[in-house]
Amino acid sequence: MLLLALAVAALTARFFGLRPAAIAGAVSLGLLVVAGLAPLSIAIVIYLLHAAWLGGLWYFGGKVMAARRTDRWSQARTWARRGWSLWKRR
Repeated sequence: MLLLALAVAALTARFFGLRPAAIAGAVSLGLLVVAGLAPLSIAIVIYLLHAAWLGGLWYFGGKVMAARRTDRWSQARTWARRGWSLWKRR
């Protein structure tokens, strides 16, 4: 149960950062505790949701990272524009 919650947190941290990973891991652990106490049909649905989340992260995570990635000059360009606007305003 804890291993599945850690896997969810680790994959979420890999693609989205630590804060969303902590939230996803805590929610995952809570749902897995509920799955341990719930009837079998509800537990199976919870496990399938976890498997779908992990599969979605595994499949779409690289695509999300590629979409968020920018070229290496974008930060320098942003700083140059900010400096130029401050220079013009003085």
